[in-house]
Amino acid sequence: MPDDPRRGTKGDYVRMLDALVKQLYNLEDEAVKRAMRLLQGALSEINSRVITADGWRLENLQNLTRQVNDIMLNFQSQYSAAFREIQAQAYILGIDSVDRPLRVSGLTLYPARLNQSVIAVLQVFSADLIRNISDQMRTTINATIAQSMLGLLSPFDAQKRLSQIIGASDRLRDLTGISARAESQFRTEVGRVYSIATQARQQEIAQLAPDIRKSWVHKGSGLQPRSGHLAAHGQTVKIDEFFNVAPR
Repeated sequence: MPDDPRRGTKGDYVRMLDALVKQLYNLEDEAVKRAMRLLQGALSEINSRVITADGWRLENLQNLTRQVNDIMLNFQSQYSAAFREIQAQAYILGIDSVDRPLRVSGLTLYPARLNQSVIAVLQVFSADLIRNISDQMRTTINATIAQSMLGLLSPFDAQKRLSQIIGASDRLRDLTGISARAESQFRTEVGRVYSIATQARQQEIAQLAPDIRKSWVHKGSGLQPRSGHLAAHGQTVKIDEFFNVAPR
């Protein structure tokens, strides 16, 4: 890992970090947007089945429930495949967040090795997460349809209620209901993959360059920062050490 005479400035390093963080946020947005597109498609299909049911009668409940189950299983399958792709991108981005700034600093690095075992474990975890969200929606939707068929809601009112329950929207800041909870979980999972890849790459590099250190840098934002995060600004530790950050 020799020094490169074409070393960038500190400003170059910071700009590289900013660009990588922006890529992570964009990837989180993409994960949520894909989920919302699929959810809106599922909701549209469910609403179509509700409004065209063969009479708004209780004897049709079993058939509608089966249709909802099939629609939600299709959502689960499609989004699981899409999220696996996003996870792979997050893992690579986590590695890049270590390698690219170091290259700007003038270090030549050996190519990173993707840990397929770790990726496989993460994908199993995310598949369970998506299945849980799908099951939650399926249970809630079927319960609403059952209540409606008891005469409490018209087909039109049932559609309106289902839209409120799912709460999907093209504008991410307008998400409500199950969609809002799903957004938080999907963002957390993308960040988890990114962090695992970053830490693994840092440890790999530390074996090649034992003297390398990492620093806590508070960038600031429009949000009220945690005092513990502000106090940790400037801390420098070894790669395998933890920052001393107060919870508040």
